[in-house]
Amino acid sequence: MQYTEAEQRSRLLSPVNDLKATLTDRGVKAGESSRQVDTYNAPHREFLNCEVISEWLRIRAEEGAHR
Repeated sequence: MQYTEAEQRSRLLSPVNDLKATLTDRGVKAGESSRQVDTYNAPHREFLNCEVISEWLRIRAEEGAHR
């Protein structure tokens, strides 16, 4: 199976508790938490030599996940 991941990070303009309260008011429930550890590695290639870094080789380990 192939996985596609999209990640977006944004700065909050108000305290995190305001966001949590809004999500709770809208009926959002937190999912199960998990611990993930990412290792960035590419011994055959130097990804940081480019002026603009556009790709990474990332290996992710997740507790309890067997893929």
